[in-house]
Amino acid sequence: MSLIVREVWDYNLMEEISALMEASSKCDHCFVAMSTNFPSNIFTSKEGKEVSPYNLMKFNVEATCIIQLGLALCDANGKSFGVWEFNFKDFDERIHSHHINTIELLKDQEIYFDYNGVMGIDSLRFARLILKSGLLSNSRITWVMFHSDYDFGYFIKMLTGGEVLPLHQSVYVKHMIKFCDDGVYAGSELEIVAKTLGLDREVGRAGSESLLTLQTFMKLEQKYFNGRSLSEFEHVLHDFT
Repeated sequence: MSLIVREVWDYNLMEEISALMEASSKCDHCFVAMSTNFPSNIFTSKEGKEVSPYNLMKFNVEATCIIQLGLALCDANGKSFGVWEFNFKDFDERIHSHHINTIELLKDQEIYFDYNGVMGIDSLRFARLILKSGLLSNSRITWVMFHSDYDFGYFIKMLTGGEVLPLHQSVYVKHMIKFCDDGVYAGSELEIVAKTLGLDREVGRAGSESLLTLQTFMKLEQKYFNGRSLSEFEHVLHDFT
């Protein structure tokens, strides 16, 4: 399936949120895949001490800024309703913590950080609009992610005010269930799984990754579950559970 990824910046944010809302209203039940780009991990441990996977994610998300967020929508039959790529202004490579190799890879994907700094979206403005959109806490929408610990970390960081994540993982999971009411399905190693299923798409930008996530999930469901319930995988996060 060949789709145009809709680039979203500060100047067209409200217009594209409206288009996203309209798209989600066209199906009885929507599947929404999310992917993010961020400056990679700063910490592998905290002050030389071993920490839990949740706390390691928490330290890294709080210390860094989101760069992109991709959303892809389809119905239960796999019919696509669009792909959106939100570009944020929060990250400044001159002052914010980052992993240099990750930033160079993103530049190779034609992500221009100076342009993002001028034309990008303030993540808190995005959060205010997405909270009002009807996409969250919606029983008609199922959220899908691969290797989702950091994706959800940045998403919840924005939705809860852009400061710190909950101290305890249990509270974090409650936030996840609150915002993504009808289900969260999360796996790992997207590209490997996709290629195994015969799917091939260049990834690197958040919009393309969210589309590949959605295509992979739908192919897995059709090929291996054949209508069986996926409830045993609901709210299961890679590395955390």
